[in-house]
Amino acid sequence: MSVSAVKIANYILKLSWLFDKPIGQMSLQRLTYIAHGWHFATLGNPLVNEPVRARVYGIFFKSIASTFVLFGSPLITKQRYKNAEIDYKRGLSFSFNDILESELSYEHEEVVSAVWRAMCYFSDDQIVSLICHKGSPWDKVVQFLGSGDRRKLIEGAYIPNYIISNYFKEILEAVSDDKKTNSNKP
Repeated sequence: MSVSAVKIANYILKLSWLFDKPIGQMSLQRLTYIAHGWHFATLGNPLVNEPVRARVYGIFFKSIASTFVLFGSPLITKQRYKNAEIDYKRGLSFSFNDILESELSYEHEEVVSAVWRAMCYFSDDQIVSLICHKGSPWDKVVQFLGSGDRRKLIEGAYIPNYIISNYFKEILEAVSDDKKTNSNKP
């Protein structure tokens, strides 16, 4: 069963604090997307129950953007989060307890943790180059809209799940083939 992108982002924040490696809102967006795609590739179904959107400068989930807008681009540390929680009374949709009390299934935690372990030492620029390169789902949507209504990229054009699923399955197959090739070498 898929869950909200914010729940995945909260779990990623929890991991970032446990590993003393705080991240920013854009990294939350990108790592959530990678976990969503990896879940498709390994388990055959979506991790996130909302659409992935393509904007001119990358991937985003609307719920993560609206929930973490207060933080802007700097790193989201535990202290910044606790300080921001004071604003919770003004209608912001987060609480420090949301981070501490994970509501993910074991299966979801395993996939997100695997993505975190694989990606946590990559810079934002490196992650962008992995997910927004020529031939990626993001690129396909941008190219498709390039001859049409570019305003949709400002708002965030949907990236169909079947494109994301196929893309990450291709990556998984390539990694599996590479492992087989390397295991046959003396």
